[in-house]
Amino acid sequence: MARARSSESRLAWALVRCALHGRCDDRVVEEHGDLLDALSELQASFPDKPAEWFYRAVYRLLAGKVEKVGNEHWLVKGLAELGDTYPWYNVWISGGRYRCDYFFRAYGYVRKARICSHIATVMLYKAAEVACRVSLKATSPASSFMKLTCLCEISRYVQQCFI
Repeated sequence: MARARSSESRLAWALVRCALHGRCDDRVVEEHGDLLDALSELQASFPDKPAEWFYRAVYRLLAGKVEKVGNEHWLVKGLAELGDTYPWYNVWISGGRYRCDYFFRAYGYVRKARICSHIATVMLYKAAEVACRVSLKATSPASSFMKLTCLCEISRYVQQCFI
């Protein structure tokens, strides 16, 4: 298995320790407060998930490996350092539920019973996208339909958004 990128890995663990255990570095809170909020919400939704699951979701997001390809469809790049064996994983919403094509691969029946970290990454990504839209609507004219670079803190993980 490849080694995780050290800066993203350290930051991902710092964010997870802060969100899950309250052991927060002031700099991390100041620089990544919106992402911490999204991570805390994710933890509240999945309180029985281990810290490693949250780490994997945050690490994928920090590594910038999520692409929105449709209204309710995302591609999450597979990362060898996290043990992924496929180059991309499709995540979509169907019938109000998240689905991942990970469920339809080897041992998918086991994975389907538990939500995978690819889906968790998309949930964090969506939180970033929503925070970006709220920030832009607060600072931009309502008639603007331009593609704008996101300005909010969490938006550095979401490449572009539309208002």
